[in-house]
Amino acid sequence: MSRTLNLLGTLLLCGCATLARVQVGGEISRPSAVALSPVVVVSDLPYTVAVESVAPDAIEAVVADGQEAPTVLDPVADGAFLRNDFVGNIRFGGGLIRTGSVALETRARLIQLQKPDALRQQGVDWLNGVVARLWSGADRVSAAPAAPSFHYQTARGTDKEDGHDNVNLPRTTLIPQPIAGALGKVLVPYLRAYYTHNGGWFLGQRWGCMAGARVDVVVVMYDDGRPVWWLEAAGRSLDSGTAQATTAELDAHLLDAERQVEAALAKQLR
Repeated sequence: MSRTLNLLGTLLLCGCATLARVQVGGEISRPSAVALSPVVVVSDLPYTVAVESVAPDAIEAVVADGQEAPTVLDPVADGAFLRNDFVGNIRFGGGLIRTGSVALETRARLIQLQKPDALRQQGVDWLNGVVARLWSGADRVSAAPAAPSFHYQTARGTDKEDGHDNVNLPRTTLIPQPIAGALGKVLVPYLRAYYTHNGGWFLGQRWGCMAGARVDVVVVMYDDGRPVWWLEAAGRSLDSGTAQATTAELDAHLLDAERQVEAALAKQLR
């Protein structure tokens, strides 16, 4: 009996490890004539949203017992991470601290952002291949429309996944803005997030999370520069009990998150 209960507990933990989240805007339809753009990485785009990075309070910044001083995140240099637009690997360390002068938000004491170039190319190649398969037969354009941009819509309140999800809070949804001078129908895939991480605390997490990966993409259909529909699909994979994963294990989590996004896109773009 106890063995059965332990197995059930393991299955429940594994079942909580994945999450496919889809946000849809506009009315989705498959146009008869559309050009397919190469992938655009969201963190490459100019942005006007400066996400506040609250420095550790004095009581948290005290270095004791040989601990390193907490990482101070820069709103500009670390902006992609703060906005959940990061591509690369995130390494947490040093336990947790709490920041904020009004409410206390939990985060890892040490946060190191790594490997942006290697994972960036891998993510771009993957998404280019996925969209080309799903939108087969479309004409290809050599370059994406010039200077696309997004409005970051912040979610109010809480989400049931907030305590342990592998994303910084507050959550934001990307709303595409018009593109000047673009003609015809163009489908543009955007790679918003493509990262792996060890166990730790993202900003605002209550309980933290184990090692894993997250993939977040936005696909936008423009018609003469006007966004007529779009969807954002996110996949998440978290280990049920490993905080310090190997490179191969992190890669397996990334593959799992990719598969979730591919399934969500296939369902919406069929």
